[in-house]
Amino acid sequence: MDKQSGPVFLFLADGLGLSSAWSGNAVCTAKMPNYQNLWQKYPHLAIKTVDNSNDYQRFKYDPFHNYWKISTGKAALTFKEIIDKDIEDKKFVTQPGVQKILSKMSQNNASLHLIGNLSKSGEYSAHEHLFTLMVAAKANSVSKLYIHLIVDQTFDSAFEVGKELEKIDKKIGTLGIGKVVTVVGQKYAEAGQFGKLLSLYFRNDGKYFLSSSQAIDERIRPEETLPSCYGRGDGKISDFDFVLFFNHNCAPLSNLITNLSSYRNSLKRPKFINVFSLTDFPESSAADADIIYRNQAEEKLIPYLQKFGKSVLKIQPENFGATTDYYFGEGPYFQLPALDSKNKQEFLVKWNNFLTKAAASDFDLVICFLPSIVDSARQGFQSMVFDLELLDSLFPAISELFDNYIHAYFSSSFGMAEKMVANSSEKGSGCKIFSSQNPTPFIIANDIQNSKTKGTDLLMDLISAKNNISFVFTTIVEQLNIGKNN
Repeated sequence: MDKQSGPVFLFLADGLGLSSAWSGNAVCTAKMPNYQNLWQKYPHLAIKTVDNSNDYQRFKYDPFHNYWKISTGKAALTFKEIIDKDIEDKKFVTQPGVQKILSKMSQNNASLHLIGNLSKSGEYSAHEHLFTLMVAAKANSVSKLYIHLIVDQTFDSAFEVGKELEKIDKKIGTLGIGKVVTVVGQKYAEAGQFGKLLSLYFRNDGKYFLSSSQAIDERIRPEETLPSCYGRGDGKISDFDFVLFFNHNCAPLSNLITNLSSYRNSLKRPKFINVFSLTDFPESSAADADIIYRNQAEEKLIPYLQKFGKSVLKIQPENFGATTDYYFGEGPYFQLPALDSKNKQEFLVKWNNFLTKAAASDFDLVICFLPSIVDSARQGFQSMVFDLELLDSLFPAISELFDNYIHAYFSSSFGMAEKMVANSSEKGSGCKIFSSQNPTPFIIANDIQNSKTKGTDLLMDLISAKNNISFVFTTIVEQLNIGKNN
């Protein structure tokens, strides 16, 4: 059967890496015959997700950072790198957003509330950023500074959390400003739990502690820490107060920031809260919050291609929200329901229909974002295996498109499922890894690279991996006949 011309198709997954090791490898454990068949049938490469130590640090703090490489063909500085450099150069406190907070606070008797994740090794927030804000507040005579900590899923034990809390308490004592007034697990910052979290912030509804370490219960996972507050009535968010989210990666708190900022013009109390976020995040356009550091990445893939007259269609699950716009640029899209076992059949019917419509369209490029398996890491190894098998049900349609159309590619932005690490608190059944440094697959069906030989041994593919994830960008641009000199 002759292949048809049509749009270039790019299928993108998250968390699907390559590893020849069996221990903790959910990809090997899961039954994924359709994915395996695609890998074996078509030319493929193992592409690197991390190039060097600097690249690893970016990737460590935000695996979705690789979306920038796919979208722009190069790595972008992370917000952590930018803020660290500004602190070193004494430019951090001169940022317009920081100055806006400090100048407005000096005009009234409002309180400053610093809200952010408590993260192991600075994955989502950094102590240095928090401490620099505290120093700036003291220098500007802020008298009421309250710290609200949200314990994320990067910790393995209550002991580790306690060590991080000790560092913050020690700094508070040294600086003579601030107080940790609430501690709560990341679980309560997720959609559906906002009521309890806002009650903690606005009314001090939670269990009470005299020192922050008393909020941590070694019997439960750190990210499930119950809403806890210091004393009674101390540190509540009140009318006209200022709230600053100090994460350098706001992804875990994006829903909370959006929800809390909606109180700015609400009839509910407290009213007129001034909400700021230290850094930008995909859903920030929906949040009524001032952003101090905005995304300064190079031109994104979709507007870059549009500059050369190329049209792009996106196919994405509804729970991706504004993520694809943030990393790849705005454009028309088909929106699918999120994939789960209850709506599997409905999803597959719509998935096939959308692919059929896209294949018959006049778009130059169709980017298909597969349902993310990343959240499965929090639930454990067996949950990941289950979701991988569910994901595999999409691959017959992908394989059919590979068979029938000239230009099609499949890749994953980062690995994870192939390197699940046992977590002692889950008695070996779960994991504590949210990205790996392993290579990811790049499967090819086109008339430019079909001369490439298929790998015959996964281990050899991994050893010979030399192309970076930005190779995806280069391949798409070349396939669309956009020369390097354009």
